[in-house]
Amino acid sequence: MRKLLPELIEKMEKKVPYAYAMSDYYRGVTIRKDKQGVYVNETPAINGIVFSAFNGEFFEEAAVTNCTQDNLNHTVKELLERVTVRDNDMVIDPGPGGYREFYTKTILAPMQVELSEKIEIVEDLQNRLLKLDPRVVNAWVAYKEQIKDQIFVNRYKNFTQTIIRGSVVLSLFMSDGNKVVNNMEIIGRTQGVELLKNIDNSLLERIKKETIEMLGATKIEPGFYDVITCPDVSGIIAHETFGHGVEMDLYLKDGALAEKYIGKKLAPEYVNIIDDPTLEGEYGCYFFDDEGELAKPTYIIENGVFKRGLSDFYTSLYLPHLPRTANGRRESVARKPYARMSNTFFVPGKYTLEEIIESTDNGIFMDNGYFGMEDPKGWGLQVNSRIGREIKGGKYTGKVFSPITMTGFVPDLLKEISHVGNTFGSIPGTCAKRYKEDVIVSIGGAHIKTKARLG
Repeated sequence: MRKLLPELIEKMEKKVPYAYAMSDYYRGVTIRKDKQGVYVNETPAINGIVFSAFNGEFFEEAAVTNCTQDNLNHTVKELLERVTVRDNDMVIDPGPGGYREFYTKTILAPMQVELSEKIEIVEDLQNRLLKLDPRVVNAWVAYKEQIKDQIFVNRYKNFTQTIIRGSVVLSLFMSDGNKVVNNMEIIGRTQGVELLKNIDNSLLERIKKETIEMLGATKIEPGFYDVITCPDVSGIIAHETFGHGVEMDLYLKDGALAEKYIGKKLAPEYVNIIDDPTLEGEYGCYFFDDEGELAKPTYIIENGVFKRGLSDFYTSLYLPHLPRTANGRRESVARKPYARMSNTFFVPGKYTLEEIIESTDNGIFMDNGYFGMEDPKGWGLQVNSRIGREIKGGKYTGKVFSPITMTGFVPDLLKEISHVGNTFGSIPGTCAKRYKEDVIVSIGGAHIKTKARLG
């Protein structure tokens, strides 16, 4: 395929000013264990190729799953027949070329471990959850592994990448006889089966402790608070506000208020937000995006100043004053590329968590984040966490609220950040764009302290 695709691209560029092809080969398995039994879903291998031709104004594409040489030639022929080249002065830069290969580093690649052994580990984890406390009424564990091989070819580039991802969901239900609460922990990395094997009792005990806290929690009095966020919640804030809100395809449609703030100071100088697909081991990592751009970090906020957004190839052509980023991503070869996030996070600062708590006279520590949403047009956001711990006089009081919802206007939230923690944490996720176009991401960063409305 790495020999055939360049020949087809050369054929396409006899008519159009620029063309590329991407091959995608995906497979995986999901194992879930609950009280009813074990469920195994092996994803059948999915293979596909998309051809993209720039007609001088926009990209036209054709995708196939029948990847025989004859069918690929036929697909390219049909695509070229329907393309009408527009005359303009737009010049496409294919980027630095070469013949390059990239692989995820693993200790135990999925193909090295038998399915039966993976099932045994999942069953053992679920059994250990059930035995954590007499109040446990249910528990389930799910393990998912994904392997993706991609080839990207344009007139200069011939790249391949193999990305291996694993994730584990641990879900615990407890009841005190009056109410039932559900706590959940999700971990995910670009790793092999070592991710599953390395789950230890300390994580299970933390899930137990949090779930017991949720049983005894009350509702918070709505109002403005000093708020400390755990890395999960910090990551949701970064993802919702400077993820979706700065995906620059929205700028072309006047669909994001963030565009009007580029170059402006939105936060104190110690606040930095990065989107970085090169962050080794993180769930949203890749070596090049789905349009062949080599992965690199993008400072969205640098020293408090909103520097730039995230782009796909098409967006970068029409916003040339903002350099292209490696964020052109597809749900599959059957879907078009959009500007999408990878690993989006608050960069760690200088304070320990203990110092941040001690600086808080009356506030809430938001822990165990699980949901967020934002409005790009109005730049408002909502972030939810399962736990809110009360702080008085620089110490936890022992009082817990659950659940907690933070709302606010993004610039207001950012300008009130007074502390950024010195540790880093992240959680994996699957991100949609307007309820579709799912891509894999991670979110996280440091603890932060700000002021916000809670309810």
